[in-house]
Amino acid sequence: MYAMARADISIVHLRELENILNDPSKNEKHSAELRHKWVQCMHDHQQSTSTIENIFGLMCLAQVATATLSICDALLLVLLTDWYPTYSYLYVMFVQLSGFFVIGHLVELKIDALYNKIISMPWYKLPVKEQKEFRFLMSRQQCPMILTAYGFHPMNFEAYMSVLKVLYQFFVMIMQYIDRN
Repeated sequence: MYAMARADISIVHLRELENILNDPSKNEKHSAELRHKWVQCMHDHQQSTSTIENIFGLMCLAQVATATLSICDALLLVLLTDWYPTYSYLYVMFVQLSGFFVIGHLVELKIDALYNKIISMPWYKLPVKEQKEFRFLMSRQQCPMILTAYGFHPMNFEAYMSVLKVLYQFFVMIMQYIDRN
């Protein structure tokens, strides 16, 4: 949620900058306000894209790994015992695992909205110095920020489906092993 809030703040500041650029009155106060808002937008963009992975990457990896191991354990309990609370535990673990991938997907959508706002900026109305800085901002967009499990895989629905596929393969392998014995 932190990443989404930072991206929303950046979008709001970019919208304010766009309003300043589209304002027809040009005076000295306008120039200082424009520079201040531009610096604020650059700072917001750096904050929203550079620190998210450092803060949440390791936590996502730990949560996905422990949730996957817990689901494997719960699948074994379902298969080997008649302990019915295991079904509730299995449901809760699937919800927890799904929650992290949904958050990753929402962060990805919000960062895309931020990038779309940057692209739609009237950059040609910026002063020359800010236009040069805008090129750095555009080059930063060539490698978009996505939330990952500490760099192992992205936290999106495609990765979620691959995790579920591995869980299903594990369950089938255990079922075949138990049926042989």
